[in-house]
Parts: sequence; structure tokens; C-alpha cells
Amino acid sequence: MIAIYMGVSVYFMKHFFPGSIINGIDCSSKTVEEAENMIANKVQDYSITIVGMDGKEGSISGARMNFAYVANGQVQALKDSQNPLVWLYAYFNPESYSMVAKTTYDKEALRSSMEKLEFFDETKIVKPEDAKIVQAGTGYRVENEVAGNELDKEKVFELLVKAVDEGDAKLDLVENDCYLKPAVYATDESLTKKVEVLNKYSNMTVTYEFGSDQEVISSDTINQWMSLDVNNNITFNESEVSDYVDRLADDYDTYGRSQPFKTSRGEHVTIQNVTYGWQIDRDGEKKELMNILKEGKSVSREPVYAQTAFARGENDIGDTYVEIDYNFQHMWYYKNGNLVIDTDVVTGNTSKNYDSPIGVFTLQDKERDATLVGEDYRTPVSYWMPYYNGVGIHDANWQPVFGGDWYKTHGSHGCINTPINIVSVIYDNIEVGTPIICYQGSTAAPPNTPVTPVAPETNTPQSESNTSQSETNKPDGETNKPGSETNTPESETTAPQSENTPQTDIPSPENPDSPDGEE
Repeated sequence: MIAIYMGVSVYFMKHFFPGSIINGIDCSSKTVEEAENMIANKVQDYSITIVGMDGKEGSISGARMNFAYVANGQVQALKDSQNPLVWLYAYFNPESYSMVAKTTYDKEALRSSMEKLEFFDETKIVKPEDAKIVQAGTGYRVENEVAGNELDKEKVFELLVKAVDEGDAKLDLVENDCYLKPAVYATDESLTKKVEVLNKYSNMTVTYEFGSDQEVISSDTINQWMSLDVNNNITFNESEVSDYVDRLADDYDTYGRSQPFKTSRGEHVTIQNVTYGWQIDRDGEKKELMNILKEGKSVSREPVYAQTAFARGENDIGDTYVEIDYNFQHMWYYKNGNLVIDTDVVTGNTSKNYDSPIGVFTLQDKERDATLVGEDYRTPVSYWMPYYNGVGIHDANWQPVFGGDWYKTHGSHGCINTPINIVSVIYDNIEVGTPIICYQGSTAAPPNTPVTPVAPETNTPQSESNTSQSETNKPDGETNKPGSETNTPESETTAPQSENTPQTDIPSPENPDSPDGEE
């Protein structure tokens, strides 16, 4: 019996005990070489299954990655751990063994096989998309994100290498968070708030008031100007806003433009606004309009002006103005459509090329007791009303005559010499900003009549008087104010636009705003 037992023990010196299981392979009574061959055969059958979204699967066989077993003495070590003298005990107590079998494979072949799986088919990949704001009719809404099915390729490969190294039979892409995700979801609070803001613009309008006329920027136009940047921030096309303001100014500005005017003597002339007229501050209005758009609230307003006039429409002069006919040497002052002053004057000395300027000007200032300073004189005046480059209306007690052709040889340096009793009434009634209309009428004044200037008895016009100080309706029984178009014009001409400006108007040191002296 002993000899038989010892004989069996010798057998198990080179063979595994009955019931020996290595990595699930029954190696009973197998030599080390036989066991390693069995393990190698099983390794050749290795494959890994990749599970993706919606249960979709793909697999890579060991053969496709050149997967192979490498003997490294582990099986021999397991065999050496069995004492052949206890084979009988092992027979009744079988044992399983686990080992990390050393393998080898081609990683590039593995990558190539992975990329050929349906998961990476470009024609079937849906990229993730962020939730976004889209236009819906006249409003806006949040469009849901797209989850997509695009994988993080490098992450998948790293996990696949690890799984193969460890002999894993399965890799779950969802559990390992391998799918790319949208960065923004429809539940993002910032999106819903921006939609609320955007929808305010669906009903927003900006209304410009130009007297009785209006210009309306509709919500459709505002939406055309508006866009969202990559971060869903609201922006406006500054170029389109700028073009709109430029167009607005081109349509409604009157500064520097010519317009028809009916004179007090019934002539129809065309005069140019020189310093008078409406003028939009283009840069200021562009900035203000951008601010209004960003605020998102409907408004009705006037634009930002660089300069304003007294009236709107084709004739922006209105019914309050001073009118001066250089050829007729006469001046009229109307206030609210009523004639306040009607007087002869003396204008610039044409024999010395001191022609008074032609056009429509804005009264710049009013001043009492100014000193007019020239190169060789200093002349005090009681009333001074400048309107253009040192030219203005003032009293001139040195003039013995007003009207006629006196101005041709005894005129001023460009200013409007006026009897003191007349100029005082103008001064007391006129406002800074009043338009001053200066032109060459077609009819010359009658011969001179000497005038002795007198001091005014009152500072306001007398309604019951028929003198030049009275405030009455326009002469000749006309009910329409000068400047408006009426029937039966006596003549129609275009007033010449003089390029002459006062030659010697220098601000007084005592009165910086005063003009040159008058001779």
C-alpha cells in the first residue's frame, strides 16, 4: 500500500492534483506545459464587449488585437505549491486558483478595431448641442438641448486598454460617463431670464416726435438690429443703428439748408439757414438710442439736438422772427404772427465791401450798454443783439438818416443800424434764439428821408398806435404770417447768398461778445 501511495505521489510531482482549477480551467492531472497550453487556448478566445447608449453593443475579439498568452512562471509556481505527498487529501478537497495571466496585444490594432465600431461611425454620430434661444414668430423661446451620441474617443480608448489589461469581458460606456454632453440645458435659469428680456423687445417701439410728424422704429426693425452672441448675450448692430440716425438727420435737419420764404412785401425768395435750423446731434443720438435699446422699454421722445429752431415743417422759421431786406433797407419784427416793429435801417457799407451777411441766423445774445470796438474807434451803444460773426442789431445815434441808399456810402461794417426808439422795443420783446432773416429784395428803397432818433417813451409796443412801435397784424391786411405761402405773390426770386462777412468785427476787451465798432 505504501509503495502504491508513494508511486502516485511521484506522479503528482509533475501533475496537478485532481480538482485543480486555474482561472476557471480544469487542470486536473495536467502538467505545467499542458495547463499553460489550455490557458493560452482560452486567451485566444478572449473578446471584450462594449455596451453603449440604449443597450447598443459592439465587441472586439482577441484575434483583432493580436491578443496572446505569455508564460511567465505563474503556472509552475502554482504547481510547486502542491505537496505531492498530500494528493489523497487534495483529491477530497479540490482547490481553485486565480492568477493574472500575462498577456500581450497590439494597442494600435486595438485602437483601429475600436474606431471601426458603429459607435464611431461618423454618419451615425449626433453631436450634442446646447439649449439655445430661438425666434418664434414675433417672440422668442428656449429650444431644448440635444444630448447626442458622440463619445469622448480618447476616454473610451483609455478605459478599453485598462479593461483588456485586466482581462475584463465588458466595458459599459454609459456607466463610465464616456458620452459628450451639452454645456447648456433648457433648465438653465439664465436662458429663461434672457427669453423674458427678449420678449420685451417683441412689443418695443421707439417713437421720434418731430412736431406733428413721427418716425417710429418698429419692433420688427429692433429685432433685425438685435442678435445673440455665443454666450446668449443681447447685442445690437451699431452700424445699423448709426445708419438709422444718419438717415433721420438727413430727413429732418434743416440747419444749412435752403427754404422758401414769403417776405413782408410779398416777394417769394429762397433763403439758406446759415446758423439757424434744426440739427440732430448725431453722435449723441446714436449713443442715446443704443442706451434705450439696451433698456428694452418703449419710449416716445425727441432726438438729441445740437441745435433747435422755432418751428417744424417746410418753413421752420415760425411766426416769430426779425426780417431784414437789405435792398429795401427795412426791418420788420414779428412776434407770434403780429407785427411789432416796422422800420427803416442802415446796413453794411457796400462801397467798402462791408456787405451785411445774407441768410437765416439765430439771435445769439442780448446786451445793454455795450461798447463797439474797431481799429480806430470805440463806440458805446445802448442795445446790442448779435447774430453772426460780430454782426448784430443795435442803436446808432450817429446816423442822420435811415433807409434809402444812405447805406451804400455811409453804412456800417455789417451791423444793422436802427433808430434807438425802435431798437429798444425789439430788445424788450425778442428772445435769444429768434431767427433773423436777411436777404436782398428785388426793389430798392425810396429816397432818403432825414430821421432824428428819439429816446423811447415805452419799452412795450402800444397796440392802439399806428406808429412803428405798435404791435399789429401784418400790414396790407394779410392774415397769413410772412414766411407762409399765400395767394397772388407780387414776385418770386431767389435771394443771393452773400459770401461777405464783416471785415473788422473784433470782440471788445470790456465786452467780449460785442462786435466791431460802427462808423
